[in-house]
Amino acid sequence: YVREVCGKEVSVLKLGMIWPLPEKLLREFAASVERVVVVEELDGFIETYCRSIGLSIEGKEHFSDIGELSQNLVAQGLGTSMLQMGNIVRKPVIWLPPTIASAITGPIATCVFKLKIADSMAIASGMGTCGLVGPIGLIAADGFGSAWDWIGLILVCIVLPAALTLAISEIFRKLNIIKYGDLKLEL
Repeated sequence: YVREVCGKEVSVLKLGMIWPLPEKLLREFAASVERVVVVEELDGFIETYCRSIGLSIEGKEHFSDIGELSQNLVAQGLGTSMLQMGNIVRKPVIWLPPTIASAITGPIATCVFKLKIADSMAIASGMGTCGLVGPIGLIAADGFGSAWDWIGLILVCIVLPAALTLAISEIFRKLNIIKYGDLKLEL
């Protein structure tokens, strides 16, 4: 999007994968330009990391951290709940099924599977599957990799949240607390 807006007059560093972030590349890029503006969707993960390594940058003060710049449906599929903010403000009760599912899966992740996010990814704590930051943080943790770890990750990050949220939503629909269409996105 930066190229489309600014043309070829600006230098752009496009990162394909954000973990692990390439510190040396970020430092070299920052040293080669007068001003660094981090353009990223949703939470300022890269921006926060750049500041933590001492880079002078700009970022979220110029862009909203609510919603995607584009590709809304893909982001919705990856669990980017911020796209639902308008619907949540209109009808806050729609947030209960995933919140209840999180209250169930959190203890399962920590008490049953002993899953722990990498210390270097503490910034991602609480991100869940938003942009896959939570699962990437688990995979990056020292000692992660056993079959039990992978089963836990798949169950806690994908299967259980989907199944529990669906089941709780259906109960709420039967009780007429929420209705089909409450989560419809206006794209």
